[in-house]
Amino acid sequence: MNNKALGTFSDAGAGIAILVPYGQTVRYALQADGADEFIGQVLLQRSEHPTSTWQTVQSWTGTVAEPLVGEVARGDLFVEVPGGIYFRFNCVDYDDETDVTPEESDPLRYALAQVLASDESGVVKQSVITLLDQAIELTDEAGAGQFGSVLLKTMPAGNIHFLGAVLEADIRLVGADWLDTAEGDVALGTTAVTDADALATTEENIIGTTAIAALAAQAGPIDAQADATLISGAAGGTDVEVHLNVLIDDDAAHMGDVITNGAFAADTDWTKGDGWTIGAGVADCDGTQEAASDLSQAVELVEDVTYILTFTLTRSAGSVQAHVGGTAGTARSTADTFVEEIVAGGDDIVFTADADFVGTIDNVTLTPTTGSGRITGTALLTWVNLGDF
Repeated sequence: MNNKALGTFSDAGAGIAILVPYGQTVRYALQADGADEFIGQVLLQRSEHPTSTWQTVQSWTGTVAEPLVGEVARGDLFVEVPGGIYFRFNCVDYDDETDVTPEESDPLRYALAQVLASDESGVVKQSVITLLDQAIELTDEAGAGQFGSVLLKTMPAGNIHFLGAVLEADIRLVGADWLDTAEGDVALGTTAVTDADALATTEENIIGTTAIAALAAQAGPIDAQADATLISGAAGGTDVEVHLNVLIDDDAAHMGDVITNGAFAADTDWTKGDGWTIGAGVADCDGTQEAASDLSQAVELVEDVTYILTFTLTRSAGSVQAHVGGTAGTARSTADTFVEEIVAGGDDIVFTADADFVGTIDNVTLTPTTGSGRITGTALLTWVNLGDF
């Protein structure tokens, strides 16, 4: 019997059972697999044998919308039973006043894992890391792709000998900014990925680079394992970390320009203050404004995300300054094409001309530098702490 279980309930029934030795910990996770929520009743149960009577340890009745993650200390709850105790999830029908059953709601994903948490030196151990809709930020690198990392575990002090590792998970891209299908690579390493180049040695030294095939709006699933052992750490050094590293190496998957009509091909989409007109493929400010005057566009931006703004400026007098989501860029008073990185504080893009500005703006683009992903699955590490040499 495996010491981890992943599955989905779309109807009433029992999930996969796992056998847990006395004194160990059971970690669980539940989340609705859809845009709305699961509606029903779910039981976490235990039994001395799969064919014996199952007793309920915990239950959830009603709705499961946000992820439910927790753990049960096996030794704290039950007397020792030779061979251990079996645990499982069980989904049962639940009828309330709206007469909603599990068949009419979103499916429910579950994860159940044994956690072997002892850290004594010289003892072979297994750590099961359960990820349920874990967020990952993917940074966009122009001309290359996207990269991101999730810290899975900080190992205890000492020289850690990794005997093996297995990763079974699914990574999907979320949000509307992704332009294309995506493909790339994943790995487990002792350092986090720092750029969109090929994964460096320490970024893939636990599980080597594993290709993930292109899927629409998704990169995954992942099924990878270590093909060698690794000793990582040093006497008096820092604790070893385990990172899940992700590369999306399809350049076409970059996040897109959020500006509409940035080339000013028509007199549309922009709000013009005093002195501003649109024509002949540019936004023109003729200097008739008596005070600062805005050229703006309503754009939905993500707060605290860095955006790359580019625009071409001509001028014969005064200055103009861009604002992205309320965050000011640099005031410009020379003719050139400018590229600025600005952290959005809200929505909308605004070019503010001072009372003296005479010139034009053209070729405006605005692209986010980060996108989002979600990871669901498990990573299993087999390791031993060799202590300090």
